[in-house]
Amino acid sequence: MKVTIETLDHHGRGITHQDGKVGFIENALKGEICEIEITKDNTKYFEGKVSKYIETSPKRVKSKCPYYDRCGGCHLRHMSYEDTLNFKKDKLINILYKYAGLAIEPIVIKNKNRDFYRNKIELKVKNGIYGFYESSSHEIVEIDRCLNAEEPINTILRSTDLLNIKNGSLVIKSNYNGEIILSIESEEDPDIDIERLREKVKLVGIIHNEKTIFGA
Repeated sequence: MKVTIETLDHHGRGITHQDGKVGFIENALKGEICEIEITKDNTKYFEGKVSKYIETSPKRVKSKCPYYDRCGGCHLRHMSYEDTLNFKKDKLINILYKYAGLAIEPIVIKNKNRDFYRNKIELKVKNGIYGFYESSSHEIVEIDRCLNAEEPINTILRSTDLLNIKNGSLVIKSNYNGEIILSIESEEDPDIDIERLREKVKLVGIIHNEKTIFGA
């Protein structure tokens, strides 16, 4: 199906209209003309992903992330940093006005780096594979580095063999001192090599199924 992207929704998906339905298209920018594959079809809306770009926006940038075309962990790396900030600012303005009746002009505080700034990520684990869900699916995209995450978190991503989680989820948090807390949800008790992890990062806590198994 050929569509033209009219604007973006608050998730950063492109919005289009076809046959009386609104469509939400991943990885599409305003003004782009695309061939799409429908991934979900409802009576009032549909969701899709781009199979071919016919005309791309001059504002589109190439993501440095090798997983971006498949990974559902983030959605805005095909925008420039400035456009991402403007998108988030407009989103906040619209939400505050719609739900609270507030008309404000937020002050934007820029991060000095676009990459390696997040201090928390949540991964899914399936059959010992760690990653994010693929966009519009429950298939896991295995990763060993996230360009959004701070470096101590990426050290954990390169050391998942020491965690021995089979199935479940893993939340990795870091603070301004580079200290790491792991929060694990799984049916099995993971056989974690804590001492070797502590050689790699400043590990201060591990929580398994809401129970602290390491740290205060």
